[in-house]
Amino acid sequence: MFRSAFYLTLLTLWMGTVCADTILSSRDLDGDGQDELILENDFLVVEVMSGVPPPPPPVRLGFWTRTLGGEKKAHRPKYTTRFVWGGWIRNITFKPTDQRWFVDAPHSRSSWQGIPEEFGVVVRTRELADNVYEAIKVGVGVCEGTGLCLRGSLKLVRPATTELAIKNTPRGGKSLLFTQTVHTESGHGYRYVKNLTLEPGSSRLVVVRQLENTGDKPLSTTWYSHAFWGQAAKGKGYDRDSWSTIPLFQGAPSGNPSPYPVVDTMPCHVPHPMKGFYWGPLDASLVAAPWYASGNRATGDLFLNYMSEVPAWYRMWTHADTYSCEPFLDIQLQPGEMRAWTMVRASANGLRQVRTASSRGVLHWSFLPGEKGKILEISFLPFAVETELTVTGVAIAEKIEGSQPVSFRQSLPPCSPMMPARVRFPHSWDSSRYRLHVTVSDADGPILDVSRTSSSSVQRAPSWTGRAAGANALLLGACGKDEKGALKLTLASGFLKEYLEQAGFLVTLANSRHGLIESQLAEARLVILCGVPEMPLADVRALENFVRRGNGLLVTGPLRLRSFEFSDLLPVTGTIADVNISGHRLRDGTRDFIGASTRRYHLQMGERHPALAGLPLYPKAFQNIARLQTVVVRSGATVPANYATPEGLAPVVDAPAVVTQAYGSGRVALTTCPVDWGSPPSWVLWSRLGEYHQQFFAQLALWSCSLDSE
Repeated sequence: MFRSAFYLTLLTLWMGTVCADTILSSRDLDGDGQDELILENDFLVVEVMSGVPPPPPPVRLGFWTRTLGGEKKAHRPKYTTRFVWGGWIRNITFKPTDQRWFVDAPHSRSSWQGIPEEFGVVVRTRELADNVYEAIKVGVGVCEGTGLCLRGSLKLVRPATTELAIKNTPRGGKSLLFTQTVHTESGHGYRYVKNLTLEPGSSRLVVVRQLENTGDKPLSTTWYSHAFWGQAAKGKGYDRDSWSTIPLFQGAPSGNPSPYPVVDTMPCHVPHPMKGFYWGPLDASLVAAPWYASGNRATGDLFLNYMSEVPAWYRMWTHADTYSCEPFLDIQLQPGEMRAWTMVRASANGLRQVRTASSRGVLHWSFLPGEKGKILEISFLPFAVETELTVTGVAIAEKIEGSQPVSFRQSLPPCSPMMPARVRFPHSWDSSRYRLHVTVSDADGPILDVSRTSSSSVQRAPSWTGRAAGANALLLGACGKDEKGALKLTLASGFLKEYLEQAGFLVTLANSRHGLIESQLAEARLVILCGVPEMPLADVRALENFVRRGNGLLVTGPLRLRSFEFSDLLPVTGTIADVNISGHRLRDGTRDFIGASTRRYHLQMGERHPALAGLPLYPKAFQNIARLQTVVVRSGATVPANYATPEGLAPVVDAPAVVTQAYGSGRVALTTCPVDWGSPPSWVLWSRLGEYHQQFFAQLALWSCSLDSE
């Protein structure tokens, strides 16, 4: 009681200083000559681009350009045929911690920044010439393009103007309304309204969009939000403490979920693979709820994106400076029809992971050890100051005979975007899995309601991180040298270097063309052959002795086994076939992403093996493997994973995917697919941002050199 009263007094005093009206100002933030709009309250600073093209840069003539009569090339214009111009969010800053969430210029040669949005599919209105079309790009205007009029072929013909209206809300907030209306001679037309609202005392920006078909022809397009995340402590790019998560069904399709579905909300470490990157889709059938979250472990800062509907798919990718989780909507409008959707962008501090969310706040629960069983701890972090909330719920242990549901109800202590409310409920039973129904309510009713089957194991950093504790790993997979004489990484070896270092290995790169060096083997605990071509017989014999002494060998595809014809080192004796169903690269922004994972192979569990512990294999997670090889397995070897073929995909493959064996005092592990899992080579997505891709290869490497249980 004393603690709650103390918090209430503190919050009451603080609320007297934070309920000022939202302020709207303008300033040229990027030096292009055009002011940006700035919404600000006590929690957020929101920078918004007006949609008015900046004036052209002044011509600067130097000595040589004056002499030759030339001019300096102007910078790439900010507004082209790509993103929606009006209401482009440049950045959002959480004022209490000074956390700036997005990078301002993630790519050195472009001006993309913040949280732009795009209507990815243009609407072709009429054919102007053979394979040349007039097309509407929602948010941009009328363009000309060729073929499908993908963005690379577009030329802006008639830019559409955007009208800005500024309105005050009854609570003292501000709304920015950006309206664009387009009509063409062919009868196509639309009206697009984007409304950004920031209320006082709130750490959330509410963005409501409306797209109306004002023409007499159908309107078919896609919409997505394209955030350039950069939650590093200094606001530049993203750092090793950055995490992101999207709630995904585990073993339950969204079309027929159980009353208590199992949902994976593990915070994904966002990787920084050298030369490598992630890229791939997540189908709506896997997505359990219409939100995703990003945050920083070191600072405790958290950013929630909450949508009014589950997106049709996500497109996920990483880059050296930024990463993105992009929700897509599939929009089909007949004449006179309108579609509206809402995105809440909210920031807070005090949690490092999220189990579920609503537009009012985020919820996390964990199970703590108690004297007579588990203690359920529930934490709620709101997006405004809350003083009269109640948490109610029911918990029941699974697979415990005679266990009865336990109901709980308790008032939450006062909380704010900087201070989560926490309550604890002890139980007399101890289980590994529980069914939970939790509701957070205010005086008007529920503001968050969730039913889940949850593991009682504590969600923390994966157990494999740092496990190698400085053991040396020799990575043979680099090829060639850069201009400074350093070895250049392949895409696959770039991924492996990232994962091995996360696992605690000290990685030494070697070019397979130069052969093995005895001094390198003498210091190594693990050797990785990453797509290595043929090796001299002397190197094969050296590897045999290396593994016999108790060390590890990890071999990844594509496999070229001729060098090992006269050796029993590897757990396979040869390859039978090479399967490649890569097809064409998915066209960005199009509906190619829908069902994309049904056109790829996946991994399913074979013989139980510690290297695969904790990995949700198919159908719980998709691996999107486009290239694989079938092999002859050596007698006595173990097959921890096989390939799984989605229904309708040909050829049907159920061949070994991972093969392992003991060799002397050491161990050998082999994968029959590449690290980058086929072509396009960036298709290495596994769940959200490669968290299980990292875990798979890290655990395989740790097992190979017997560091999995040390």
